[in-house]
Amino acid sequence: VLRSRVSGGESFEQLVAATKDGDLAAFAHADIPFERLVELVNPERSTARTPLFQVALSFRNLPETSFELPGLHVGTFEYDLDTTQFDLSLTVEEHADGMTGVFSFARDLFDESTVEVFAQRFTRLLEGIIAAPRTPVGDLPFLSADEYRELTHVHSDEVTATRLLPDLLTHGTRLGRDRIAVRYNGRSVTYGELDDLSSRLARVLIGRGVGPEKLVAVSLPR
Repeated sequence: VLRSRVSGGESFEQLVAATKDGDLAAFAHADIPFERLVELVNPERSTARTPLFQVALSFRNLPETSFELPGLHVGTFEYDLDTTQFDLSLTVEEHADGMTGVFSFARDLFDESTVEVFAQRFTRLLEGIIAAPRTPVGDLPFLSADEYRELTHVHSDEVTATRLLPDLLTHGTRLGRDRIAVRYNGRSVTYGELDDLSSRLARVLIGRGVGPEKLVAVSLPR
């Protein structure tokens, strides 16, 4: 299990170099049994997932092997597995003429259309890296033009990417306090309710001495 810390301001080249250094340092501890590592970390255990990670990346670049038997033609056979060990995994395999990638996913968590979007975004990210590897990671292309346009529009009124979230909420409230601002997991919140909740939070922060230009980290459920 290897942890990569990503900073949006560093280039992809810098990220690769830092990841390489971290991975090589981690291999010095490769002899520690996995179960011993789990015991030391002591994460919250669940039979529904692996204890330390749920997403895996595999890279296969071993040469193809073959052998001959008298009177027999021996070859490989591709088949589809209907089970997966992790919530989401990507297997990249190197061939003489390029690479292929295969996503495997748990159907209880993802549907095929969602994973197809993952694949499109991953491909778009790779194309951006190849085109400009020194671009800051946070500026690499990830969304399609349609996805970006959808995220930067509010009720069909175009907004710039530099508009602050409070401005967007205020704009939505002006369009109608009874209009739906957020839908999630069967629950809806109107702009009016969202405005009331944020105002209530603001009063709590003011009561604790928070004023203009003060940074506050807010932890919210999805």
